[in-house]
Amino acid sequence: MEKKSSGFYIREIPNFLALFISAFFLTSVSPIAIEMSKSLDTIPERMILIISYFMLGSFLGMAISPLLNRKIKRIYIFIVCYIIFFIQLFILIFSKSVLVFFIIYFFAGITMAVMWIQANSSMVESKVNNKGNVVNLGYIFYALSALLAPIVSSTLAKYGINWRYLYIIIIFLVVTNITLFIILRRNIDSLPPVEKTVPFKVLFKNRKANIYLLLTTIICFLYVISEAIVISWSPTFFRLYRFFDVQSAGLLLTFLWLGILAGRIIVIILARKMKTGQILIMLSAVSTASLVVLTFSRVEIISFSAIFVTGLGFSGIIPLLVSSAGNFFDKGKEIAISILFIVPQLGFSLAPYLSSSISRFNTLLSLATTVFFIAAAMVIIIVRMSYRKKAFSG
Repeated sequence: MEKKSSGFYIREIPNFLALFISAFFLTSVSPIAIEMSKSLDTIPERMILIISYFMLGSFLGMAISPLLNRKIKRIYIFIVCYIIFFIQLFILIFSKSVLVFFIIYFFAGITMAVMWIQANSSMVESKVNNKGNVVNLGYIFYALSALLAPIVSSTLAKYGINWRYLYIIIIFLVVTNITLFIILRRNIDSLPPVEKTVPFKVLFKNRKANIYLLLTTIICFLYVISEAIVISWSPTFFRLYRFFDVQSAGLLLTFLWLGILAGRIIVIILARKMKTGQILIMLSAVSTASLVVLTFSRVEIISFSAIFVTGLGFSGIIPLLVSSAGNFFDKGKEIAISILFIVPQLGFSLAPYLSSSISRFNTLLSLATTVFFIAAAMVIIIVRMSYRKKAFSG
């Protein structure tokens, strides 16, 4: 019988807040890249690259995370990572060197990636039978944070408040979540999971599941490049080449995450009536069409409408892929989930470099590449859906 007790969801709040903090730290940067670049004596295009350094660090962190599970209890992993992140935030508050920012964002990427994998693994291991709803709730927290972060950072910039106050806000969130982990998850995460000792050859002995995971990873890789370009580049693109003011550029990301937040609520409803593959095809088709409009529109209200619809399309892709692929591995879920994120994280790391490089030759194409990647993801979604039907129908 499915476990629906609210207590099981309350225990997941520290994992939800871990995703919230990750989104806030990452998405608060792009609306104020110009202000940060002036303070650190560099150019906005170079400032955007701190996101790439963060993502490269995340790539390494995701590879390390499942190995830590074999030696250390999960709650200790979280607390140590948060203490390290706390120190990194203090360095960012006082540093005046862009080089130091690149270095700290790289190591912060490692720290946050470990917590990201731990939080996702914990949600997939939830006692609630419908784990898809748990994952979706977690990503609603992520979307809500990503929605709020641009509002906060662009508001600071508008009123001339030092952008470094963002890091003080994040420190407050870190202290809050350490407390929540100790109170709500101490007894759960202190238990050594059986998955720690699962050999790799046992975990990946099912060839069909491996191919399914590979297809899922490719979809994630293509999707996150598109998402990363929109998140990291679109505010600067619209400020420099569509002449948006800082608050309007920040509102673009707000509308994106409003769409994602609304979309994830809709996906929870649709998941009761439609198959995962069908929802994914619908979402990727919506994203492709809206990104075309966003790229070529020069009318402000159309741009806001298009990015909101893009958010609706983006909304359920990652949660649906994580919950569906994670269910194919009874043990060692954190290893499978790490693989599911590692390759896409490389794509997320490359995306700001890609958009920054292309913008030097063709500014329109720097945003238009998002259409290509999300359309390619839709093609692989169809292939994945067909493979699942043939391979697992019996």
